[in-house]
Amino acid sequence: MNELTDKTVLVVGLGASGEAAARFLLGRGARVAATDSADTERLRTLKAELVHAGARLELGGHSDSFLDGVELVVLSPGVPPSVPSVRLADERGIPVISELELAFRHCAARIAAITGTNGKTTVTRLVRTVLEAGGIECAVAGNIGEPFIEQIDAVGTNGVLALEVSSFQLERIDLFRPDVGVLLNVAPDHMDRYASLDEYARAKMRLFENQVGADVAVLHESVVEMGLRPRRIADEPHLVVYGESETCDLRLVGDTVIGRRPKRRYRLSGVWHLLGRHNLHNAMAAIAVAECFGVDDAAILDGLRRFRGLPHRLEFVAQHTGVHYVNDSKATNVDAVAKALDAIASPVVLIAGGLDKNLDFEPLRPAVRSSVKMLVLIGEAAQKLERVFGADVHCVRAGSIEEAVELGRNAAQPGDTVLLSPGCASFDMFRDYAERGDRFKECVKAMSACPEATGT
Repeated sequence: MNELTDKTVLVVGLGASGEAAARFLLGRGARVAATDSADTERLRTLKAELVHAGARLELGGHSDSFLDGVELVVLSPGVPPSVPSVRLADERGIPVISELELAFRHCAARIAAITGTNGKTTVTRLVRTVLEAGGIECAVAGNIGEPFIEQIDAVGTNGVLALEVSSFQLERIDLFRPDVGVLLNVAPDHMDRYASLDEYARAKMRLFENQVGADVAVLHESVVEMGLRPRRIADEPHLVVYGESETCDLRLVGDTVIGRRPKRRYRLSGVWHLLGRHNLHNAMAAIAVAECFGVDDAAILDGLRRFRGLPHRLEFVAQHTGVHYVNDSKATNVDAVAKALDAIASPVVLIAGGLDKNLDFEPLRPAVRSSVKMLVLIGEAAQKLERVFGADVHCVRAGSIEEAVELGRNAAQPGDTVLLSPGCASFDMFRDYAERGDRFKECVKAMSACPEATGT
């Protein structure tokens, strides 16, 4: 009998992870209750399905009574820790874990877990491509869109699950321990959830807290420079630091990655297709993971060569009357916008704005002054952004993405780039960043009969 049989488990939040957790728990014989603060048509349909399967469901709130008799709480990553039912569970001493933790307890595959403020999805997908080039069975899951709990049997015990892991998911782990953990970077983000950058960073660092000597912790040098390292314990994980300084275990020199342990060289010119030096660093992270799993040099380079990038991340959309249009809708924080501007050499008409995450945009001013010829502002953060950048660059406001693209087209000259890189969340105007990026692409392609373009 498994440990979930007849155990009373409450799932808080019924997004993709919460729904997957509820279905998994029912399949393992648990007595399942689930709550969500929303009450939508999708949730009402889901409620009918789960009730039919034997669960108790509550929509439109989280009643304290749903905690009665509960032995375990599974928390969806989108649910803030301040939710009263979660605080009450803590007060009662009821264990509260994330879907990430629940899945880990039932997964036999090896795990490569990737976190960071920016680049998580790119590196997670890239890890799969490189490992598969090396003949290793690999699947992706986690914050990337496929709940971990649905993928626990996607590969065998000799395979690897590449997990994109968010700070939200790491807040409620207990035993979670990746064979290889990667922290790409830490920059201000989600300041509407965390009280400080330090608190946010500590959540990210939980990725390494259960690792032991047989495991590997991969950190970018910028993270180490912030004073963030896996805690010192007797059986600590092996540490690999990558970056551009001479002390790094993996070092980027020009377009060549040089490894100290073992001595390897990867020349990326003609192999790597993605824009921006930050993406060369993303390639280094994937190289580090592949080396940990024994992939040889030729297979690593073959995997890097195959990878063509992902939508909404510095995605080239079209060239129209000499102007390039680039979709970087996934840039939802200041650091991501700075990297996008650094990657584009031409003058930029920047479309930015959306739902503010209580971020400080002041650090972006030098990049805006040097690269941006006009700033087109959208969404709830438009006024804040104009207040920050109005003295540096001409700012105009747009009431829709369609108007923003039109304003960008009118302002751009041949050789310029119209860049959607919002620096904000999308939820004030769109379902998510993907819908925002898709709408941008539709607008661009509607301007003329230009052929469909593929992203790089």
